[in-house]
Amino acid sequence: MSIILSTYTHMKLKRILLTPIYQLYEYSLQKQINQKKNNSLPKHIGIILDGNRRYAKSIDLSLDLAYEAGSNKLEQVLDWLWDLGVKIVSVWVFSTENFNRDEKQIQTIMKKAEEKTIEIRDDKKIRDRKVQIRYSGEINRLAKSLQNEIKITEESTKNHSNHILNICLGYGGRQELTSAIKNIAKKIQTGNIDVSDIDENLIHEHLYTNGLPD
Repeated sequence: MSIILSTYTHMKLKRILLTPIYQLYEYSLQKQINQKKNNSLPKHIGIILDGNRRYAKSIDLSLDLAYEAGSNKLEQVLDWLWDLGVKIVSVWVFSTENFNRDEKQIQTIMKKAEEKTIEIRDDKKIRDRKVQIRYSGEINRLAKSLQNEIKITEESTKNHSNHILNICLGYGGRQELTSAIKNIAKKIQTGNIDVSDIDENLIHEHLYTNGLPD
């Protein structure tokens, strides 16, 4: 407990010292955003969540608390993006390569993902902002309890139409292409499509991100 308290004291002091710099940086960023807001605001932004373990190690924080800090910061970033009017955000939470990590780390991530899946669908902000929550990746490789919560969350938010939060779990670019090619090949075998039908649009229709802009 004393380690955690001293860690948070250190973080708080660091934040106080850096506040003026952050304020100047925030002002500069806000100015740039305001200039671009009307003509070049992206419709779809991708965020790769990375560095939780390095962050935990750098300040002697448990991995569980580091993931909690990371998820809290993500919520803040999502609020900023939705306030700006960004329609779609994709968040890479767990890649297929991450399945090779230490089993304890995987369990920690899965537990946190399940907690956040339940928490986010019951979040008043998600309802008020009408955010549709989608999941992309090899969902069948995740824990059964997490798969169940994902289904409930997607079903309960499917009619929300203002924003889309696309959460990538068990996602890998090569696996996505492999899955798309296999599904297209099956349709060729059954005679539903011909090889000559294969084009960029057909491939896009078979990706995890089908229906979302780049």
